[in-house]
Amino acid sequence: MLFELVWILYVVGILFFVTLGVYGIISSFLIESRNIKSLMIALSIGFFLLGIYFSTRWSIEKKEVEKITLQLEEILKKSMNQTRR
Repeated sequence: MLFELVWILYVVGILFFVTLGVYGIISSFLIESRNIKSLMIALSIGFFLLGIYFSTRWSIEKKEVEKITLQLEEILKKSMNQTRR
């Protein structure tokens, strides 16, 4: 259960950065000032690449994250059982 929560939060973060990057690139064409337009495009590309980076890191670290979250779940279950007694 904890792994799924971490996975959902990770996916939401990835989608946020990718969407922000794409939105920034698309909306930069509406800006007339060259300095602001180039800054917005650079930031948008940075956000897009950050989303892709986190996506690839998730693929690489997935098993390790799953192992850690399973350990945390076991610790939480043990502490819950001890407090009930």
